[in-house]
Amino acid sequence: MPMPRGRTKSWRYKRILKLIDRVVDNEDKIMDGITLPTEVEYIVFTDASIQGHQGPASIGIIISNREGKILLSQAYQIDDQEFFGDINRLEGFTTFVGMQFVPFDPILIVSDNEQVVDSIKRVNAGYDPAKKKRNSDLWIEIAAFINSHPGVYAQWVRARSYNLGNIRADQIAHKKRRD
Repeated sequence: MPMPRGRTKSWRYKRILKLIDRVVDNEDKIMDGITLPTEVEYIVFTDASIQGHQGPASIGIIISNREGKILLSQAYQIDDQEFFGDINRLEGFTTFVGMQFVPFDPILIVSDNEQVVDSIKRVNAGYDPAKKKRNSDLWIEIAAFINSHPGVYAQWVRARSYNLGNIRADQIAHKKRRD
């Protein structure tokens, strides 16, 4: 489809961000597209942003309750070189940090990184993360948290879709990276 005149390549993304600004007061929209297990009370939306192999990198975390009320919206700059150039490691770390904010069981992790979601599901099924070839040290820590807090679920959402929780996490991560 040809791009409309006078618009940049990211015009759709900018349009979505404008939608967020209009809907952010209507917090119940944050749950659109999410399938909640009946016992889940808290939802953690995570996303990461990295620029090339040299950094900088940042993470964004949104925590909401079952009704969609945002309880926490936080972004952090990551200056550790071990995360530069490896978005999957950074996304896994973001998930681990997000889980630490919710000491209650059970929780739902919503991520646009399929590897993170699949790994959480495998850990729940009894998979030993020490067998992973990449980032096994990080996933051993995540597995220890999941095993000590039963009821950690994961759901994948398409990146930059109309799920406002994911878009907001992406937005604050990108903003923190640019600051």
